[in-house]
Amino acid sequence: MKQNLWLTMVTCLAYCLDKELWRAIEYLKEQVRVLKEQQEKDKRILLDNRQRTRLAAKAKRLTRELLEETTILFTPDTILGWYRKLIAQKYDGSANRKTTWKEFLRSHWNVLVACDFFSIERLVRSIKEGCLSQLILSSEAQLRYVLSEYLQYYHHERIHQGINRIIEPQHGGNQGDIICIERPGGLLKSYHRKAA
Repeated sequence: MKQNLWLTMVTCLAYCLDKELWRAIEYLKEQVRVLKEQQEKDKRILLDNRQRTRLAAKAKRLTRELLEETTILFTPDTILGWYRKLIAQKYDGSANRKTTWKEFLRSHWNVLVACDFFSIERLVRSIKEGCLSQLILSSEAQLRYVLSEYLQYYHHERIHQGINRIIEPQHGGNQGDIICIERPGGLLKSYHRKAA
């Protein structure tokens, strides 16, 4: 069992490291393709906007340090400038905006207030920190299962600080053996007495 756990942890770590390296490799390959295209035309490196967009899109996914280490043909500031000019501004939408901020806020006030209250809610923070940040989920079904398990734990099994650390007894009496209830793979644990 421990060997499988270690193997899983090493695999997850390798996946995270490989993801960053693959992004760097994709960026380097794109630089080489662009350079080859330019060498076929002439010796100078003059790029059109399509080529600048391709390079900038790949470069934006890298960290600044990795971008500085892997950029050969242009400076990182030049490439990030292309990103701002050719990609980020394209989706800005400020040129097409017809309402002012005041009008926008007035018309969406109810939704904005609800969103703000929802994001400062203690339950949401508890779910994020105590459960979701600890797991790697790959489907909506897994997310639903984990959330239902967490809510069962949160409402019925955890120690409630607000009511003097009292939890609802799962089984009557104090004579039975103490049992451990584990939820999502042992991430959350609660202890109760077994019915006598």
